[in-house]
Amino acid sequence: MADLKSELKKIRAQRIDTRSAPPRAAREQRPTESRRDRGETAVLRTLQPAPATDESAKGVCGPRRDSGIGAAVSMQKVARLASPVPTVFKPLTKSGLLRQKLYRDPADWVACGVNTQMESASVLRHVDIVIGLDFGTSYTKAAVGFMDKIYPVTWEGVSLAVPSFLLASEYTVGPLGDAMFGQHPACRLDEFATDLKLPFLQPGASAPSIARAAVFLGMVLGYIRAWVFRYHSKKLSGATIRWQLNLGAPCNGMESERIVKAYERLADMAWVLSMHPDGRKFITAESHASASLPGPPCADLIARTICPEFVAQMAGYMASPQRVRGLHALIDVGGGTVDIVTFNVHAIEDEDTFPFLVPEVRPLGTHALSHNRLTDIEEPATAADYDELDPVPEAEEFAARAGIGIGHVRERDALFSQSVSKSVRSVFATTKARRYRLSDAWAGGVRTFFTGGGSSVGLYQDAIARAHLPGTGGLLIRPLPLHPRLDGLPLDSGQYQRVSVACGLAQDSFTLARIIAANEVEDDTPVMYQTADRPDRDDIYG
Repeated sequence: MADLKSELKKIRAQRIDTRSAPPRAAREQRPTESRRDRGETAVLRTLQPAPATDESAKGVCGPRRDSGIGAAVSMQKVARLASPVPTVFKPLTKSGLLRQKLYRDPADWVACGVNTQMESASVLRHVDIVIGLDFGTSYTKAAVGFMDKIYPVTWEGVSLAVPSFLLASEYTVGPLGDAMFGQHPACRLDEFATDLKLPFLQPGASAPSIARAAVFLGMVLGYIRAWVFRYHSKKLSGATIRWQLNLGAPCNGMESERIVKAYERLADMAWVLSMHPDGRKFITAESHASASLPGPPCADLIARTICPEFVAQMAGYMASPQRVRGLHALIDVGGGTVDIVTFNVHAIEDEDTFPFLVPEVRPLGTHALSHNRLTDIEEPATAADYDELDPVPEAEEFAARAGIGIGHVRERDALFSQSVSKSVRSVFATTKARRYRLSDAWAGGVRTFFTGGGSSVGLYQDAIARAHLPGTGGLLIRPLPLHPRLDGLPLDSGQYQRVSVACGLAQDSFTLARIIAANEVEDDTPVMYQTADRPDRDDIYG
């Protein structure tokens, strides 16, 4: 028995020694040595604290501001106490309709959009018009391109919202099954269709989800045609219009055939519904969704293309004098996701070419930010009174409007900011480690376009500034330049960031850059040269 007791004491002592943490210096030194021994210093350097470069703190972000995230609570403490940032993006609980005051009955001229041609169309003259359609989680934007100009579409015919180039991605289904843009003043919560884009953020959007979204985009396409007839009929002079449709997809969409197929089916179904006399009825959309094909092809739609949104956003830059070749990056903060992609700008036989290096889409957009702030609160119904389509407020204003504690919001923001930083850091670390190891940009700075509706939110600006990246040059943050063919609507740089996708899509798909998907681009691995054995002296002179 004495021997058994002594053995138990030894085991307990060993457990205590095993659980005791090594000194801090040892904890920091051990992974450093092991990673360097394995030749992973490029990845390791992203984890080392380093001051932000001047360029990374300037540009569209402006001087980096302390949003109170770091001072409010320790990252490690938040990670232990709070629930993690939600990875599955769900619709926010809605306790009421908050945008009914923005509703308006469609103007009389909108009805003619069911047609694809003007009454005076002549077969002797043709004009190609390209519709660029950016179907967003929060807002949908559109532009039309023809006669070497690009015109952003304004929605004053169906909405009172300001600015007029943004249309909320939502609609009301009336008692007779007819869909109407926006939130009708007499509608109930169960007659309201929103969160239309969410099913498309993951592969495998269901047929009912495609049908719900197709009703909305069908109305959008009909309105765009009516808008062209109303405001540009003199330019067209009775010509027959050959329509083209370019629909934007996430930057990683080309990597998944299921995502591409879902967007193709959505675009085809929406075009058919836009010309159908009962196209605004959901039952009509359901019948098309259940069919093997969305409908017969339309002779007036000569081309339909699904295009990565970031390629469209870069169209203005590629046509500007600011263009340079080499490693670039784009960070697009949208309503549902943050799209991060590194890519190379170069030309093959005088054709602009974009090889994707590391595309990543994370559910960390502005809707996700609001959802994260409302995680772990005791009274979700009170917080749900916040309108998620409003510009995202800073932590103090959000807490006051949502009726929750500022401490809770700051803790959730700290965790969310850490997730954004980690995603940014991961993309650049992978790019440096095995996709474009020897780019001059790692020393001189990676040209990074920071755009999207959420790019003005301080949390995202701070998160990017805090993401420790490989190399010494940091990020050269800048906004997207205005497209040189932009016309019809005076936009400043900040407004253009909201419509850059639509404007880039509003040009012939053949004029957009050639895309090489990331899974078709080989890794950048070191070339190993074999040194020939040196001959022995006796072999030479013997």
